Amino acid sequence: MSPVASISVYKHHQSTMSNSIRSSDLALKLADIHKYEDDIYYSPRYADDHHEYRHVALPKQLAKYVPQGRLMTEAEWRGLGVKQSQGWVHYMIHNPEPHILLFRRDKDPIPATQTVAPSNTVTNSTKENKINGQQQANAAGGRVGGMVA
Repeated sequence: MSPVASISVYKHHQSTMSNSIRSSDLALKLADIHKYEDDIYYSPRYADDHHEYRHVALPKQLAKYVPQGRLMTEAEWRGLGVKQSQGWVHYMIHNPEPHILLFRRDKDPIPATQTVAPSNTVTNSTKENKINGQQQANAAGGRVGGMVA
């Protein structure tokens, strides 16, 4: 076999081995996530004036799948079995404990229990006040609070 042919066969063998290692790593990761996802700890939420925060502690068995030295995308942390509502962002890494994921999201400027009145409601209220004031003036014979209207 020529040297070029043997290099080609070696590279193909290396590529095939690498793909099967990746497949077995993925299968192991998925099995670990399924096995340990109920052990993921979700802290209560806490907040400041601008953000809502929470931390999520992964079991040590899942910590090995956290990428080192960078923040995770939503797809990555969801891919580790973390389940949260929309809007959470992995915003900080605490180096001594990389298995604890720190999340935040923008605080809702209007609480869910508070509703904003349509703009025409203010206009209607102003008109009603003017009409009521005129009716009171007419009833007082053109006088409002001792003054002539």
